[in-house]
Amino acid sequence: MSSVLLDTNVLLLYLMGNRFPGKIGTKRLSAYDLGDLRTVNAFCDKATEPITLPNILTEVSNFLVSDHHPDAWGAELLRLYCELVAEEIYLPSKEVVEDPVFQKIGLTDAGIYRLQRNGTKIMTDDYNLYNRLMKNGVDAVNILHSKGLQ
Repeated sequence: MSSVLLDTNVLLLYLMGNRFPGKIGTKRLSAYDLGDLRTVNAFCDKATEPITLPNILTEVSNFLVSDHHPDAWGAELLRLYCELVAEEIYLPSKEVVEDPVFQKIGLTDAGIYRLQRNGTKIMTDDYNLYNRLMKNGVDAVNILHSKGLQ
C-alpha cells in the first residue's frame, strides 16, 4: 500500500480511541465502537505513507479544542500525529475550489477527492465522498460499511 489518508471523523477516532478507548461511543465518537478502532488501526498498520491535509487537521483540532480539556491532551495528541506520523500535503484552496466537485462536497472533501488522483487510499465515514471515490475507481473504505466484519 502506498499513501493513506484518514478523513476527519476517522482521524478523530484513531487519535482519541488509541489514547482513551473509553471515549469510544461517547460524544463525537458515538457512531463508533472498539471494532471500528481495530479496523482503523489495521488500515493504518498497512500504510507506508500516512498523509493528511491541513483542512482535516483543522477540523480535528476544532473538535479536540472545543471539548475544553484542561490538561490539553487533545492538542498533544494532534501535535504528535503531525510531528511523528503523517506527512501534511498542502493543496491551495484557490485550486481546489476550481474543481467542479467542490460545489457538491465542500472544501475538505474536494481536497480529499483531488488526492485520490495520486493513488492515495482513503478511509472515511462520509457516504457522499465514499460514493464519489468509488465511482472513480478509487481504493476507498467507508468504515461504517465494515461494522460486523471484524
